[in-house]
Amino acid sequence: MEKASSARTWASIAGKSASSVQKHHHTTYSNLPQRPPHLTSVENHHHRQDHEQKHVHAPQHQPRSSTPNEAIYVLTLLTDKPHHSRLTSLRKRYFPPHLNKLSAHLTLFHALPGSRLQSTVIPDLQRLAQCTAPFQIRATGPFRMKRGVGIGLARNEAGYDKARDVHKVLQTGWKGERWLSEQDAQEGWRGHYTIMNKVDDEHEVARAFNEVKQDWQDDLGVVEGLGLVEVGEEV
Repeated sequence: MEKASSARTWASIAGKSASSVQKHHHTTYSNLPQRPPHLTSVENHHHRQDHEQKHVHAPQHQPRSSTPNEAIYVLTLLTDKPHHSRLTSLRKRYFPPHLNKLSAHLTLFHALPGSRLQSTVIPDLQRLAQCTAPFQIRATGPFRMKRGVGIGLARNEAGYDKARDVHKVLQTGWKGERWLSEQDAQEGWRGHYTIMNKVDDEHEVARAFNEVKQDWQDDLGVVEGLGLVEVGEEV
């Protein structure tokens, strides 16, 4: 990936006031300064759950190197707070409350094994943050999913290409180590927000889609970093 020409990178944003790698409980993997969560260049949120509540991944969604009960992480793009808040409000409105454990997010990788976090994943993300400048994305409107509603991103803009580059750089390195899940090893990235999912009532899905479509206006956001989320819930 081409090095950022500007001195303002994801890492420099993080360096203003918080750790570029941060746990949910405010301990850190690094000695970088603290900063507000929504601007962290690489965040690591731990969503603790009892063992029996852990989400069981399908085989194609399981990292090849994972062991039973190993923590699994989702890697997301972090955007500026106003954009994130607007998309999160839509998700809160339509996502089934008993399943909605997360705010709105753009997933890069669905299942990274916890055993690779310290040795590979976090160092790679920190290096990427050092050479990646913030870039703009545009949420362009709703589309129907099988059991829900998604919000797509404009694919004909430079920001989408940059997001794909971020994904490609990480995927290329990690595929060589042969531990990515079958899902995460697939070529190409198609970023989107999920604002409704796991809804079996077809009429409810259609109603939500029509409501969002009727009121939708394109929403610009700025990607400012990466987030790691330990998953035990639907994302």
